[in-house]
Amino acid sequence: DKTWDDVDRKQKPISEDKFRISRSRISSEKSKEGLAEIYEKSYIDNLNKIDKSSKERPEIIEIKKELDVVIEILDSLTNHYFAPKPSVSEIKIKNIAPAMNLEDILPVHATECLTFAPEEIAAPINDLPAGPNEITDTQRKNFRRKKKIFQQNKYKKIEEKNNSSQPKIKKTKSKFGSQRYFQNFLDDIDLNKKKTN
Repeated sequence: DKTWDDVDRKQKPISEDKFRISRSRISSEKSKEGLAEIYEKSYIDNLNKIDKSSKERPEIIEIKKELDVVIEILDSLTNHYFAPKPSVSEIKIKNIAPAMNLEDILPVHATECLTFAPEEIAAPINDLPAGPNEITDTQRKNFRRKKKIFQQNKYKKIEEKNNSSQPKIKKTKSKFGSQRYFQNFLDDIDLNKKKTN
């Protein structure tokens, strides 16, 4: 009868066991080893698994040794006339090496100067001059101060050159200094008095 009603939504029953974590997996104790040690141990375990898988079984190694002995005996019976070249063991692929090497773009015959990077030939220019809008007030004042000092030094050098070209008059102790003059005058008076006496 109630065909005009909306359809009742049906939900799939969710089992709560799916979201529960077993108490055995969670421990409240602090781990004795750090996270780095745990990662290191797992890395070493993975390496050992690879090494074990790449090693041959001991039975195969033993069979190869016995086969080498038999071949050596057969070769000695034929005085090594028909001895073929010793077999080379198969190439083993190691996963450690990179799968692809980069090719050189340089030509086969190239000088060393072509192999240098620009930074190796000339030092990079780090201090580019700043524009007038990029300079702060303190930088502008420093620049003016340096410019003034440079100009002062420049003018001092010019003055020294001009002064060095003109002969310098050296100051010497003259005979006619005021103290010396009066001393000589007094000595003369004393001599005159003695002569008159």
